[in-house]
Amino acid sequence: MQTSAAILFVLVATATPTGAARVKRGTRSKDATSAKHEMQLDTSTENAGKLDRDGFCVPYTFGGGKGSSPVQHLDKEFVMVKVFWAEHLPSGGGYFSEDIPDLYIKFSVDGQEAQTRLVEDSFSPLFGSTCWFTFAGDADLQMDLFEHDRKILGFGKDHPEGHIGLQPQQGVALGSQFRKEHCHDKGECSVKFVAFGSDYHPLVGKDGERTTVSVAFKFVNPLPQSDFGLPKIFPSSLSQTMRTALSQTNAVDLADGGNEATRFDKDGFCPEFSIGGNDPHRPFPEKLVMIKIIAVTDLPNGGGTFKTDDPDLYIKFEIDGHEAQTNVVYDDYNPMFHFGCYFPYSGTPDFKSSLWERDDGMFNSDDFFGSSAIDDLKDQGQVPLDDDWVSKCNTPEGPGECYHKVGVWKGLDRLIGDNGQPTHVHLAFKFVDPMPKGFMKAPLSLGM
Repeated sequence: MQTSAAILFVLVATATPTGAARVKRGTRSKDATSAKHEMQLDTSTENAGKLDRDGFCVPYTFGGGKGSSPVQHLDKEFVMVKVFWAEHLPSGGGYFSEDIPDLYIKFSVDGQEAQTRLVEDSFSPLFGSTCWFTFAGDADLQMDLFEHDRKILGFGKDHPEGHIGLQPQQGVALGSQFRKEHCHDKGECSVKFVAFGSDYHPLVGKDGERTTVSVAFKFVNPLPQSDFGLPKIFPSSLSQTMRTALSQTNAVDLADGGNEATRFDKDGFCPEFSIGGNDPHRPFPEKLVMIKIIAVTDLPNGGGTFKTDDPDLYIKFEIDGHEAQTNVVYDDYNPMFHFGCYFPYSGTPDFKSSLWERDDGMFNSDDFFGSSAIDDLKDQGQVPLDDDWVSKCNTPEGPGECYHKVGVWKGLDRLIGDNGQPTHVHLAFKFVDPMPKGFMKAPLSLGM
């Protein structure tokens, strides 16, 4: 592949390496080793350890929880590793004529393996391979450059060209020191690494320059970092209960639930979403919003044929058709849920939720309490998460995190509790933008 563009710009912030925390090749930090991944991680991908011409990433599945299956929690930080290109490569050898390199890169974070696509016949290959990894502590990044050997009559074997890093035969610790030195605490950056040979010396390209590999990083923490600015108007006991609930991580998941989301599940569920693996069309969502149902206050009674029935409440909620449902809280006029899900979205999504009284009797007919909505859209039963709504979440307590309470309506009538007070749903929001925002210049020789 060749390019005639004078300057190419690629999405990612720039940074110049000045040194970083390092870990020895093949080792991990204590925090990274002891971290337990709660989401479903399939490390048995058939591509691990062999060449995949299109590349592959670590496959993850989040959400779910329908029936007896547990919800896969999104409760770890993520790092995007984007391998852009290599420059100043040596010749690939060849028996009868010079062999232009056919290259790919194997890379991993804390043992979670991935591989770039194979780029053939290029001294400046453009890989453009992006993978997301979970991590904890000073995550161990390992990268190795491989030359693909086209087999003739069954002979030939791919062999490593060199180890990629900041020091010979050492991994790179993606901890706080790395982020400070390279990303300047902005959460995203690009670094130009050196390729080292087996003799611990830098590889030198055909042009006499050191072989380098440009890699971009984006660090994303989807977990709440604040108390969401909960208002002080709550009684101190209730407020403390809510604050405790917010600090607990549960059912924070990505979503695409399908038609099954309409059925009842007493333990609740989030929609299911998968990223990575062998499918290049399963990238990390462009934008995410976590919506946590904290509590409902001042409910009316749940009816009852022979006696007053204390409410047994659950809530269905959705973003742009991606559906979820809380667990059931029995016999409570002020039920606490602290149940949340992550939803992918674009543009201005609409949040909808409906409150239901669970009937476990012989007729099993659940009753509709009402829908939560802002006053202007009470007839539509929705809350538009527009720019104004999102901007209110950028508070000193935590950027992109906020608390809201909304009323409940049944038709055009406000739902009123047994105590004469309006019923409210108390919600926490966290907006996450995983996409990089910076740019870097590509070399003029890219693809040649």
